[in-house]
Amino acid sequence: MSSTFCIRNYDYYMVELDRLTWRMCCYTTPRTMILDADWFNGPEMQDRRHSAQNNIKHKDCHFCWKLEDSNFLSPRHHSLKNYKNASQFGNNDILEIKLSNICDLACRYCDAPFSSIWAQRKGTYIKNDMNGVPKKQQYNKKFMNDFTSTDDYKKVFQQFIVWLNKEMPRFTRGRGLTFTGGEPFLDDNLYEFIEQLNIKDTRIVFNTNINTPENKWKQQTNLLQKLIAKNNTVMLRCSIDGIGAQQEWQRQGSDWNLIKENWLRLGSLPLTLGAALTVTPLTLESMCGIGSFVKLTSRKLNKTPIWFPSSIVNYPKELCPIEWFSSFKEEIGKMIKLVNCNTVFAGEIVLNELNSWSNSSNYEPSTEAKNMLISKLDEAEKLYGGGSWKEIYPKIAEIATKNLQA
Repeated sequence: MSSTFCIRNYDYYMVELDRLTWRMCCYTTPRTMILDADWFNGPEMQDRRHSAQNNIKHKDCHFCWKLEDSNFLSPRHHSLKNYKNASQFGNNDILEIKLSNICDLACRYCDAPFSSIWAQRKGTYIKNDMNGVPKKQQYNKKFMNDFTSTDDYKKVFQQFIVWLNKEMPRFTRGRGLTFTGGEPFLDDNLYEFIEQLNIKDTRIVFNTNINTPENKWKQQTNLLQKLIAKNNTVMLRCSIDGIGAQQEWQRQGSDWNLIKENWLRLGSLPLTLGAALTVTPLTLESMCGIGSFVKLTSRKLNKTPIWFPSSIVNYPKELCPIEWFSSFKEEIGKMIKLVNCNTVFAGEIVLNELNSWSNSSNYEPSTEAKNMLISKLDEAEKLYGGGSWKEIYPKIAEIATKNLQA
């Protein structure tokens, strides 16, 4: 196996149906879903696969190379951990489906394609073209409504439905389906979409912020119970980056008291809850809070909660945590003790991930990284409120301002 091999080139399928794009791995460049094209086996994927098999670092995979060059585990490594031997390759497929950007949060690291609040605030987002050149793309409500109302959009959307129903056995045998957003449970399209599919005997993961308001609670739980009744294994990947004020500052719009209540209510159902970190420098300071919460509540749930692999922020670059791991070795050590490694799905992967952070070199973040972070957080506080980040994240404030010239 080559040193650049990545199984995601063969078994990880992602579509964003609101934008009609496809890709393999969330860190790679999205491509347009063209009518009648072979989205997952066309020339782009053949090029990726050729590079992966021949020790060539493909430009699409720049974020994994960046992590690995810094001696951290990358999503490429996590994917290989899903297999016990080479005979499983091609028999463990997973499909991730994003229906819209509808969301009730405006996380500090998010952007318009994944949050309707950010789309309302900004109206555009930055997207790199095929040559890596950043360009502004529209993402306001009118633009997206017009786009999804076109005949071409409807034809491709329907073609995807036909393709998925035909290919469903691959995902039933493999790692199943993942629904993401936005916040999928707030999107009425999710409930209509699932009605068009015959999903049974499949693992289904929903990415959720579990900030679900009361007026959506019945609709959400009815869907989950219907899927469970069809012998599906249902898992909720709960994006939580801390507790209390730290959770509410980084994931703006979330209500920690509501999240606590929903965690216990959802955990009473015959499904599996999993916590997942979206890692920024702020998360490194706050993560032990959610680690303790998951451990303390585990016996109150129907099934033992698990830890999903983390998502390390790549954009905006000011919030990339790579230079900050070495400053939080104490917190990382505590998390290693808090994470339950006795879970089939993610325990070993998450522990390996945490250990790779703990083994980072002993150096402080560069002056450039500190200044970028301070500027980003000051701007976020000024424009969107939420309280003083320096008071809510005192360790980050101390590190970021240490040895900086006035």
